[in-house]
Amino acid sequence: MAKVLFLLLATLLSVYMTEQAYFLQEDFIEKINEKVTTWKAGVNFNPKTQIEEFIKLLGSKGVQAAHKLNSKMYKSEDEAYVNLFGRIPRKFDARKEWRRCYTIGEIRDQGNCGSCWALATSSAFADRLCIATDGEFNELLSAEELTFCCHLCGFGCHGGYPIKAWDYFRRHGLVTGGNYNSNEGCMPYRVSPCIRDEYGNNSCRGQPMEKNHRCTRMCYGDQEINFVDDHRYTRDSYYLTYGSIQKDVIIYGPIEASFDVYDDFPSYKSGVYVKSENATFLGGHAVKLIGWGEEYEVPYWLMVNSWSEDWGDHGTFKIRRGTNECGVDNSTTADLYNIGLNWLKVLMLLCVIVISMYTTEQAHFLQENFITKINEQVTTWKAGMNFDPSTPKEYFLKLLGSKGLQIPNKINSKMYKIDDEAYNRLPSRIPSHFDAREKWRHCSTIGKVRDQGHCGSCWALSTSSAFADRLCVATNGDFNESLSAEEITFCCPLCGNGCNGGYPIKAWEHFEKFGLVTGGDYKSGEGCEPYRVAPCPYNKQGNSTCASKPIEPNHKCVEKCYGNQNLDFDQDHRYTRDYYYLTYGIIQKDVMTYGPIEVSFDVYDDFPSYKSGVYVRSKNASFLGGHSVKLIGWGVENGILYWLLVNSWNSQWGDKGLFKIRRGTNECGIDNSTTGGVPAVANYLVMPLISYACSVWAAASPTKIKKLQILQNKFLRICLKAPWFMRNSQIHNDKDVTFINKWIKTQFQNFHANLILYSDGARHYNLGNKHTTDSKHNALNYLYKYLKFLWQKIDEKLQRILKKRLKKTNSITPIWA
Repeated sequence: MAKVLFLLLATLLSVYMTEQAYFLQEDFIEKINEKVTTWKAGVNFNPKTQIEEFIKLLGSKGVQAAHKLNSKMYKSEDEAYVNLFGRIPRKFDARKEWRRCYTIGEIRDQGNCGSCWALATSSAFADRLCIATDGEFNELLSAEELTFCCHLCGFGCHGGYPIKAWDYFRRHGLVTGGNYNSNEGCMPYRVSPCIRDEYGNNSCRGQPMEKNHRCTRMCYGDQEINFVDDHRYTRDSYYLTYGSIQKDVIIYGPIEASFDVYDDFPSYKSGVYVKSENATFLGGHAVKLIGWGEEYEVPYWLMVNSWSEDWGDHGTFKIRRGTNECGVDNSTTADLYNIGLNWLKVLMLLCVIVISMYTTEQAHFLQENFITKINEQVTTWKAGMNFDPSTPKEYFLKLLGSKGLQIPNKINSKMYKIDDEAYNRLPSRIPSHFDAREKWRHCSTIGKVRDQGHCGSCWALSTSSAFADRLCVATNGDFNESLSAEEITFCCPLCGNGCNGGYPIKAWEHFEKFGLVTGGDYKSGEGCEPYRVAPCPYNKQGNSTCASKPIEPNHKCVEKCYGNQNLDFDQDHRYTRDYYYLTYGIIQKDVMTYGPIEVSFDVYDDFPSYKSGVYVRSKNASFLGGHSVKLIGWGVENGILYWLLVNSWNSQWGDKGLFKIRRGTNECGIDNSTTGGVPAVANYLVMPLISYACSVWAAASPTKIKKLQILQNKFLRICLKAPWFMRNSQIHNDKDVTFINKWIKTQFQNFHANLILYSDGARHYNLGNKHTTDSKHNALNYLYKYLKFLWQKIDEKLQRILKKRLKKTNSITPIWA
C-alpha cells in the first residue's frame, strides 16, 4: 500500500513540475499589477516555461540555515564600525562608492543550474577583495570551483549553503575565474548562460538541469596562472544582524543575501518588491546586496541577481527593507579578506622601526647649505628659510596628508569630468591671467590662508575651503564664511584617517551625501564647528611652535555646534550636488565657472623652502609625500605658465602663504589630480533657463510663460517652506520677489537688438546646425527646443533634489529677484 501511495505522489509531482508556469502567463501578471502598489510586474520569461525550470534556479538554502542558528553565529559589532560614528547615509550604492571595482555591478548568469548561492558569495568576495586592495585586485573569482569543488557546501547545481561557501574561502581559498567562454582567470564558469532570442524564448527552456561537473583542480582558462598560487582567502565567516548590515557594507563592501521566492517575483520589472497577497512559495534564492535607499518613502535593499541582464531592472532589483520581507533581513552572510600573515606583521614591524629611525633625524633639506644648492640649480624660483633648521624630518611627513595622487592613477576616464553646459557661457578664449580673488572680490574666503597645525589634514582644509569659495560664488556673496575643516577631518571615516591623511575626492563625496557645517579658525568662535587644532605660528627666530610636539591625535566627532551655539547643527549643513575629477583641459573652465578647486601633488624635499617665483622640481630632489592645496588661478611669469595656489602652512610660509607651480607639464602630478563639486543651490538649476532664454519664452507663447511662472512658485514654496494656504502673491510680496513673467517681459524689450547674442547661445548649446542660426526664426526655434528640454530636467530636479537638499540650506536668495 505504501509503495502504491508513494508512486501516486511521484506521479502527481511530475505532472505538477512539467506543467507550464502559471505565474508567467499574462493574465497572472496583470493581476499582480492590480494588487501591488510599490512595484511593477512584466514579462521576463516565455509563458511556456515549465515550473521546474524556476525551481531548479532557486538553489539557496541560506534562509533555512539562518532559522536554525543561535545568536552567537551573528556578527553585531566590529571595531571598524566605531569609525562610522553611527552615521548611515539614507542612500548608498556600492557601484558609486567604489567606482574602480567593476565587479560590483557585474550581472552574471547562472544558466540552467541552481548555483545562485555560489555566484552570490564568490561575487561578493571578489568585490570585497577589490575594496580591500584599493583596486589592485579587480577581477571575478571562480564560481566554477566553488560550485563543483566544495562538496561540504551543498550539491552543486542542486543548491547549497552560502555560509558554507564563506567557510570554504577561509579553509581552501578560491581562484580567479570569469564568465562562460571568457577564458579569464584560472577557472572560468563552464555553465552556458540562458540567452533569450528576439521572440523571448530562453535558450535553457525545455533542457534538463546542468549536470554537476567534475572538480578540475587546474587552470584551464588562463593556463599561465598557477592553480595553487592563484587562491585568495578570507579570515572568517558570519551572519549579519539587521542592525549591522549597512555598517558592514559601508566598511567592507557587498554581501550575500538569501530570501524566499514567491510566484510573483519572477515577473519583477521595477520598483520596490513587496510580496503580493496570496503569493505561493517556490524556493530559496541567493543574490548580492550592494546598497539601499528609499523610493516613495518605502525603504529598500538594492540587489544584483544572477539571471542575466535581461531580467528585472537590467539584472538588479529592489526589495523592501526593515520588515524582513521574504526573510531577507535575517539571512545575510559575509566574510573578510585575509591580508594578515605572520611574516607580513614582522615585515611591517621592521618597517616601523626603520621609519622611526629615519624620521627622527633632522631635516637635511632645511639646512642653509642645502637651500644654497637649490638656488644654484633652479632658475624660475627662489628658496629661503621657512622653518628652523633643527626641525625633525617627521614633522614634514606628518603634514603631507593627501592621498589624492594615489587615486587618479587607478581610476578610469569615466570618473573625470570633461564637459559642462555651463562652460558654454564662458568667452571663447581663456584669459592668460586669472585670479579668483579679483574675479569675486566679495568672497573674502578665497584668499584666506589657513593653518592645518600639527595635523595631516591638508586634504580637509583644501576641499572645505574650495567648497566655501564655490558656495560664495554660487550665492553671489550671500554666503561668505568658512566651512568646517573640523567636521570633515574627524567626522568622515570613509574619507581617510583624520590627521593621518585622507582622500580629497571622498571629502567631496561626503559633502554631497552628508553636507558640511560652517566653522572658522582655531578659537575664533565662528560658525558651528570651528577648527580645534592649534596653529603653528613662527617666532622671531623662525622656529615653528609645533616642531617638537607629537602629531595631533584624532578628535572625537562632535555632532553639535560648539562655536556659535545659536546655530542648529542639522540646518547648518551645506551640500554639493556632485563630485568629480577634472581633466587638464577643463580645469580653467571649471574654476572660471564655479570657483576654486582642490589639487593634490607630490612634495619633494626642495618645496618646503619655496619663497617666490614659479616652482619647478630641482634636479635630484627626493620625494617626501602627497599634499593637498587650493587652486585659485593661473598666469604666465617670464614666459613660464603657472598655477596659483593657496597652501595651509600659515601665511608666513612661502609667498604670504601662496605659491606658484609650473602648469602644463604635470609638474609633480598636479595637472591630473584635481577635484571639485558644484554646490546645491538655486543658481545652477535655474540660471541656464534665465540667461539666454528669457526673451524666447516671452516671444513664444503665454502658455510657456505660465509654465515658467509655475516653476518659480514651486521653487519658492519648497525653499521658503510656505504653508499650503498662503497665496503665491503673498509670498512674492513678503519676500520682495519679482514675478518671473513680469521680469521676462521687461527683458524682451531688448530682444531683437541682442539677437546675435542669443544665436551664439543656441550654438553653444548645440541645439542644431550652427550654420543656420543666423536668422531670427532659427534662433528662436533652437532656443525654444532647449528650454523645452531644460524644463523637463528642472521640473524633475525640483522633485528629487530641491526637496532633499535646498530645504536644508539656511537661506535662499532667489536669483530672479
